[in-house]
Amino acid sequence: MPPQPLQLLSTLADFFVSLPNLQTQHTQIYADIRGGYLSNSLSDISAGVLSSAQGRRDVPSITPGTFIRASISMLECETETVNLIFQSLVQQEEIFEKTASAPMGLFSRTFKALNTQIRSSPSQNLPLTLSILDDLTVAQDMISRSTVSSGSVEVLRKEINTLEREAKGVGAVGVGDVIEDVRRRGQGVLSLPSDGGIIDLTTDVSSSSVKFLILLRIVTNSRQ
Repeated sequence: MPPQPLQLLSTLADFFVSLPNLQTQHTQIYADIRGGYLSNSLSDISAGVLSSAQGRRDVPSITPGTFIRASISMLECETETVNLIFQSLVQQEEIFEKTASAPMGLFSRTFKALNTQIRSSPSQNLPLTLSILDDLTVAQDMISRSTVSSGSVEVLRKEINTLEREAKGVGAVGVGDVIEDVRRRGQGVLSLPSDGGIIDLTTDVSSSSVKFLILLRIVTNSRQ
């Protein structure tokens, strides 16, 4: 937030504190308006993440990691803003929690929608699942170093852990589906090219093997 409106809001907050029976009202008004602004600011990124997960080609690709980083950065900035505006109050963390309610709700809805998306077709969404798991590994490190209040950090961590657990399960199902498809297609190969050329199945198996190794690395690292 620019210095001039920040100073104005801080002055107004001090004025309201000096008046009886207004403290709860003016902090709630701030939380409602500011929380809506934060949520709206993140809504386009959220929509982009879901569109990318659905495989849409008409929008730029946005990963869950981008959304996580934007959410954490915005909440960290808001922590500083609340502390500056309401520095004469002891309920700064409570005000922040109320303000963060709307963007945290958007965060939760976005992750639940991602859960639904990856469950819809485990084998087809295997690359998406691997990308999500990679992003979430980085996100866990970001959260551990975040200056956001402990209450909000726990909400973020809960959503991330839920998606990570779901993605690992879906990834395992996806791997099983791919293996079964390779086995079925392999049984259908009656002869190999006389010129020693590579058949499509060989290329697909190589690609699948890379995905299996990526999934194994992610799952192994997360247990350490």
